[in-house]
Amino acid sequence: RKVRWVFREFFRLTGLFVVGDAIPFLGWLDLGGYVKEMKKAAIEMDSVVCGWLEEHRRRNDLGETKIEQDFIDVLLNVLDGVDLDGYDVDTVIKA
Repeated sequence: RKVRWVFREFFRLTGLFVVGDAIPFLGWLDLGGYVKEMKKAAIEMDSVVCGWLEEHRRRNDLGETKIEQDFIDVLLNVLDGVDLDGYDVDTVIKA
């Protein structure tokens, strides 16, 4: 349910016209409260993706490998032990 809500909000908010984007000096107004909603949706999206990462890591640690790997599994394998110039691996994968 949470995932469904987050993605609905993400796509709904993506299509909105925000005055501050068109006229930057009016950005502080946040007419309609869309910026506040976007920040809330971003926090929820981050929470969902963190859950996915933790689930994949737990599965890998327990040795529960599957024949087909999804994109998160591939990223975790490729970025394991790689120095990313000070960036956190989780942040790179979530991005």
